[in-house]
Amino acid sequence: MCLAVSLVVALASAPAAARRPVPGVVADLPLSGADYARLHESGVKVVRLFMFTRAYNDAGFRDAVGRLDALGIRPLFVVVGDPAAPPLDGGGVDAYASFVAARAAEFRGRIAGWEIWNEEDAQAWWAPAPPVDGTARDAAAYTALLRATAPAVRRADPHAAVILGGLTGNDYRFLADVYRHGGRGAFDAVAVHTDTGCNLAAPSGYLRDLDGRINQFSFLAYREVRRTMVVHGDARTPIWMTELGWSTSTLTCDTGRWAGQKAGGVSEGDQAAFTAQAFHCLRLARYVTHALVFRLRDEASGTTAARYGLLRDDGTAKPAWDALTGYVRSGDRLRGACGDFTPPRISIRLPRRGLRFPKALRISVSARDSSGVPRITLLADGRKIRNFTDPAAPRTATGSIDWQGAKRLSPGRHVLTVLALDRYRNTARAAVAVVKTRPG
Repeated sequence: MCLAVSLVVALASAPAAARRPVPGVVADLPLSGADYARLHESGVKVVRLFMFTRAYNDAGFRDAVGRLDALGIRPLFVVVGDPAAPPLDGGGVDAYASFVAARAAEFRGRIAGWEIWNEEDAQAWWAPAPPVDGTARDAAAYTALLRATAPAVRRADPHAAVILGGLTGNDYRFLADVYRHGGRGAFDAVAVHTDTGCNLAAPSGYLRDLDGRINQFSFLAYREVRRTMVVHGDARTPIWMTELGWSTSTLTCDTGRWAGQKAGGVSEGDQAAFTAQAFHCLRLARYVTHALVFRLRDEASGTTAARYGLLRDDGTAKPAWDALTGYVRSGDRLRGACGDFTPPRISIRLPRRGLRFPKALRISVSARDSSGVPRITLLADGRKIRNFTDPAAPRTATGSIDWQGAKRLSPGRHVLTVLALDRYRNTARAAVAVVKTRPG
């Protein structure tokens, strides 16, 4: 895979001084002695572990909490019931809340946080659910669970964060629904997951939806999550990225809409580079306070999802392990912006400002952007008169016409507007006023 990204990076001479997100990893119980040794070696302070209410092992979790505590590592528990039968009534909600509160009381003062369910916006983890916009989601039922569980956990352990369960991608629309159902105040952080299946893009690359917002499955769509939180008056609440990562599978994609159509993973070198870039991006977003890599170790199964590990299934380290441990020890050593959010530069060569014309109007424009300019649009008094499109998206795009429609303009002042779009749908606007005169 070609590592072509818009992030401009360079090695810094010293660790970055800005506050960085707390680094961590996602792991699976039971952890082996070698796993504990690796976690200690990594220097991470948070390890995310799954806890299923229907298969809870008291002794196993007590042992894990004790051993991690001895290493100076705080567990982050994500608590899930039965994804096929989530708690939809009062009895189920109360049982879940009581379970989490009991565990919070037992491990009081030793836990980083309690993540309330996992990917509750996805049918794989919360079903059945009514279809909304082609996806399965039930924000009302999830919000009821969250509101019931949060006060119980806070009473049991006021030092542990109550975290809104990790959203698939950066599902800001589901988050907006949680707010609409009264969820504000029922969580101390919002968790997001950016380890999207078969994701081959660098953190700095992104796509926009037709409404102009960053697509939720783009790494940088945590900006849309933040925007949603601010709109709902929740700017003081942080984001925890509790899953980030890239698979190194050499198989064809086996999940989602791209199954069978593209590669299922990236190279180990790109996984390492993307991991370092991810922490760089998140350091620049001060509202993201925790970032956990999915996952510690590869699984032995033959799926694309089995190869997200920092370690191979035989325990040997991939280059991404060095990227994480280097970040933990030395901080962010990359510089530059994360993502291209700068619109193109427009030049209107013709017509000149204030030009007086009686008939057709000569128009000549150009736009330049390092990512490429696939489209320039001309408007007269707000009405489109011409698109210049080039799928190749050259860095400098041009367009020239003798606009015969200008003959039909009424005498007087008119405004010609130029819009230029880059590959990331960043849009620039420039305008010039001209005067139509009566034909001599």
